[in-house]
Amino acid sequence: MTPVQTNLLQGTLDLLILQALALGELHGLGVSRRVELITR
Repeated sequence: MTPVQTNLLQGTLDLLILQALALGELHGLGVSRRVELITR
């Protein structure tokens, strides 16, 4: 994978996590479940 593709993927994950946390504090499994809901 090229560096540009890798950076894009890392940035996407960061944004998904921030979006999941925007609604309130979560830990571990809660973040994972909310990211799953967002990406459906």
